[in-house]
Amino acid sequence: MVFTLRGPPAFEILSSVSNSWKFIGFFVLQLGIAIIAAVFNIVVIGVLINGRKKLMKNHFYIIASNLIVCTSLKAIAEIGFNIPFSIFSDYLPWGHFPMEYEMFIFYTSIFADYGVLFISMALAVNRFWSMARSDGARKFPVWISILSCVISCQCSITVAFLFFLCQCQYNFSIAAKMYFHRCFIDTELIQIMMGCLIYLPHACALVVLFLYHVVISSTRRLRQYKMEKSKVEMNLLKQSLTAFIMYTVSIIALFVLSFIDAGEQFFDIIYIENLLNLSIAAVYPVCLLAMPGEIRSIITKRTNSKSRVGSLSMNNKKVT
Repeated sequence: MVFTLRGPPAFEILSSVSNSWKFIGFFVLQLGIAIIAAVFNIVVIGVLINGRKKLMKNHFYIIASNLIVCTSLKAIAEIGFNIPFSIFSDYLPWGHFPMEYEMFIFYTSIFADYGVLFISMALAVNRFWSMARSDGARKFPVWISILSCVISCQCSITVAFLFFLCQCQYNFSIAAKMYFHRCFIDTELIQIMMGCLIYLPHACALVVLFLYHVVISSTRRLRQYKMEKSKVEMNLLKQSLTAFIMYTVSIIALFVLSFIDAGEQFFDIIYIENLLNLSIAAVYPVCLLAMPGEIRSIITKRTNSKSRVGSLSMNNKKVT
């Protein structure tokens, strides 16, 4: 969920007192993570499209491409809500966004949050299958990978629809000058259902971590593969596991922060929650690009080929 604290307008920050420097620090950090999330998601999408003939031979990237769609939607929801509100909140009608925009951002965020969760589970199952079977993931039927993505997206849509049935949305508090998540249909059954949906990511995270534990324990089976294939599969395992651990740390931190009696540190808690939410959008694309793997190798090869072409053209000019 996204909880946003209202800060001073951008051009009045320097003249504000008390928390002005703290606000500047948090806002700059938030903006930096937002830029990283946006740029890395765009770059990964570009590589997946341009290198699809090579990448899609490994069904890991069929699932990963759907995951990047969800992280991109998460980035859109976070960047399109928190940053504009932090800058322009004093100049928005009634001090907040129109209801239609609030609902769009809310349900986009819900779909993206649970989409990242469910597709991460599909990735873990893919890694489990590729390490547990001697024929590997490349011979794994493509329709199963596609079906896992469809089921994951359908589950995310179902969760968002449940929130819609409960009339859940962002509700702006004029007194507190911030947004809260609120469900207007609030019965005992609804409270139980919302509690289950809130705790669902943590239960799923435990299942995924257990799958990765089994995968790591069975990595000796990779000795049956050719060395090149073993290296590719291990790189994919390291990428997906590292990203999921970082994702799990973020959702656990958000869960713990929700129980803290903030008091005077309320501003800090809210902004840390915003930063953690935004980091979820950046974790997977950063790992896919920064860690060794096929996506990184495609970028490296294209960069090297362009530099070679440039050096050859310069040499030809010198000769002529």
